[in-house]
Amino acid sequence: MDELRIWNTARTIQEIRANMHNELSGNESDLKAYWNFNALTGQTVNDISSNNQNGQLGYNATIETNEPFRKMEFIVNDDIQRELGSANYELSNHLGNVLSVVSDRKIKTINNVQVGGFSYIADVISTSDYYPFGSVQPGRSYTSDAYRYGFNGQEKDDEVAGAGNSMTAMFWQYDTRLGRRWNLDPKPNPSISQYATFANNPIWFSDPNGDTLDIIGDDSEKDINNLVNEGNNQFITYTQNEDGTKRVGFDFGDRTEEEVQDLLKNDQGLKLIYDLVNGEIKENGTVRGAKFLYSTNATYQYVDRNTGDTKTKVLIGDDPVNAISNISITPRLPKYPSYAPPKGYDGTVNIVSGQFIDKATLVNVRENFVMHELYESYFRTIMKLPYTDGSWDSGAHGEAKIATGKKYPSNPGEADGIEFIAQ
Repeated sequence: MDELRIWNTARTIQEIRANMHNELSGNESDLKAYWNFNALTGQTVNDISSNNQNGQLGYNATIETNEPFRKMEFIVNDDIQRELGSANYELSNHLGNVLSVVSDRKIKTINNVQVGGFSYIADVISTSDYYPFGSVQPGRSYTSDAYRYGFNGQEKDDEVAGAGNSMTAMFWQYDTRLGRRWNLDPKPNPSISQYATFANNPIWFSDPNGDTLDIIGDDSEKDINNLVNEGNNQFITYTQNEDGTKRVGFDFGDRTEEEVQDLLKNDQGLKLIYDLVNGEIKENGTVRGAKFLYSTNATYQYVDRNTGDTKTKVLIGDDPVNAISNISITPRLPKYPSYAPPKGYDGTVNIVSGQFIDKATLVNVRENFVMHELYESYFRTIMKLPYTDGSWDSGAHGEAKIATGKKYPSNPGEADGIEFIAQ
């Protein structure tokens, strides 16, 4: 309770609404008593009205001057009201780590800047300073029981190991003091422990889900940029990984969800990359993030499905067919039944750096091949289509042939009449 008013006459809804946020002077007509709990003498609560009907605090009650001031909003002639305090706003850093949370209500205080006759401060639900992997720094945090989230935007699991010591997300749970998962990474990276979190670099990386598109090779970033309409590559980000790959992401700034969807609708290449980055795979009743790798290197790795061994192969690059490798969790039958993506990935596409020259027009159509292979990787990996059904030229997926702003043939990537020139 923030204050108590007693009137000699019943107040109308209009009168209540007109003065509900205004502190009274005590001299209002028909005001019988007014206790705002700001003026105390020991346990005596002073009546601010002219009637001097002071009260006493009982049962060891105390006054907290910073208790939240709950404001009610009424819509006249409708029996509707809203109590502030149910909406929270997260203030986070560049990694999405929530540093402070404030509600949509304000707290009345008598020692702050005056605003409309009252003094207010923010209603802080949570504030935290973290050690690198998310362990809360002692003496530098406050968290209300009403707020469930913390470092990396993940949900706290305080009952496991104490406040702020355990975080949980869709695919993992980890100890913030150790920076290590409790479970093995379902999408391991050969260069990093399967118990590691944030690629052992929480200052630079975040990993709320684990779904990614990585690229490697001198021309890989150029190939990705060439797939999108002019100017739209500004929305694509590239972050250097410790293993030499780059992680592809998106930054749409302050654009609304509707504006983002409109961009994707009108740019086939941008939509494809976005789907690869955010793709999810359903298996065994669960959903997990998919991970793709696009490379322009001549060598690539794959896992032998029969032995589980990781093997390395070199793309010859003497013609278009031999300059490309496309491996997915969906086996390629019957030609390469034993080929599986390298550990840590669900689909990999390798296209050797060089030019794919259309002999009829002498035009380099490399981007057609990149688009073609990435689409097929998406079909076979995310949609889990059999290898032939997951081919662009199957005609089973008309959305792949909608080329907005670009002049792709009905089946871009056809090798007939193309000469490959390696760089």
